[in-house]
Amino acid sequence: SGQQVVEQQAGQVWFPDSAFKTAQALNDFNHEGLPLIIFANWRGFAGGLRDMFGEVLKYGAYIVDALRTFKQPVFVYVPYEGELRGGAWVVIDPTINPRMMEMYAAEVTKGGVLEPEGIVDIKFRTPDILKAMERNENFAALSPEEQSAKRKELLPAYKRVAVQFAAMHDTPKVMLEKKTITDIVPWATSRQFFAQRLRRRLAEEAVRQRVAEICPGASTEMADQAVADLETSI
Repeated sequence: SGQQVVEQQAGQVWFPDSAFKTAQALNDFNHEGLPLIIFANWRGFAGGLRDMFGEVLKYGAYIVDALRTFKQPVFVYVPYEGELRGGAWVVIDPTINPRMMEMYAAEVTKGGVLEPEGIVDIKFRTPDILKAMERNENFAALSPEEQSAKRKELLPAYKRVAVQFAAMHDTPKVMLEKKTITDIVPWATSRQFFAQRLRRRLAEEAVRQRVAEICPGASTEMADQAVADLETSI
């Protein structure tokens, strides 16, 4: 007799089955010639032993392959209070297909390959925190035992400050400054923005396709110049 098995899966995480379904959906969209908007709110891929045995990395690579060959405009949007982390950022980064992909973020989002706690564990470890204490605190008047107790007391507070400082680098403004996103799009006006942006991108691709039909040997630069000339004349 059959037996039902219920498996709990965390939210905002790609597992082998969900990563495979994502790649399938991307290929279907591409086959149908449809543009794509991805509302990105993932913290990464599941990294358990069972997930590795289930080939989660292979299915993540399928997502990259699907986006690399996508022939319609792709918008990646990190929604309000959403976050994009780890391998999830890697597999939908616009550099995979810079001609078709653009990434945007709402005004209140978080983004980065590592979370603030992970950055602190790598970049600002306990010895570095203790050095910061030495610069900021007056330990000279304390005995060695009191110094040790004081450092132990202050360590959690210093680590919280370090994590908060690292979190300040996960904001949309920093992402825009580092050119990892195209622009900041407020959540309240995102529908209008993407509707207009999509119409423009579809029109641009139609012009490029027309240039390719008229001049089969035309280069990509020539098609881009035709789009630029058309925009100037309007």
